Amino acid sequence: MIVDKKLGALFKCLSKETDRGIVIVVGTVIEERLARLLKEVLIHRRESDDFISRNLCGLEARAKAAYCIGAISRREFEMIDFVRRIRNDFAHQFITDSFDGSLQAKKAKVFDALTKFLPGYNLKTMQTTREAFETLAVHLITTIWEREHEFEESDYIEERE
Repeated sequence: MIVDKKLGALFKCLSKETDRGIVIVVGTVIEERLARLLKEVLIHRRESDDFISRNLCGLEARAKAAYCIGAISRREFEMIDFVRRIRNDFAHQFITDSFDGSLQAKKAKVFDALTKFLPGYNLKTMQTTREAFETLAVHLITTIWEREHEFEESDYIEERE
C-alpha cells in the first residue's frame, strides 16, 4: 500500500534527525496531515483550499478546527496540542536541543503523555525519552493519516446546489 510506503519512508527519515529536528519535523508533518484531513472533510471546492491555507495556518488552528468538526477525537486533539507545545519549546529556546540532559521536566512530560494517550503501551520497553516521543508521534501521524483516508472514501458532507 502506498500509505505504508510513505509512512515507512517518513519514519526512516525521522530516525536520522536530531532530537530538535524530529520534534520540528513531526509538528510540521502533523500540521500538513491535518490540512489534508480538513480538505477531505470540507466540501471539495477551490474556496475550501483557500480557506484552510489562509485562515487555518498553523498546527493549533488546524487541530482546533479538526476537533470542532469531529474529524479528530478529544484525545487526539490533546496529543496534537502536546506535540505542539514540545515543538514550540524546541523551536523557540536555543538551549533546548535534546530530550536528555537538563530537561528532566520535559522527559517526565513525554512519558506522562505516553501513559495518558496510549495507556496500554508498555513503558518498560522505552529506553529513552526520544523513543517515547517517537512512539507517540508514530501513533498520532498514523491515526491522522488513516482518518484522512476514511473521510476520503466516504461522503461526509453533501454539497448544496
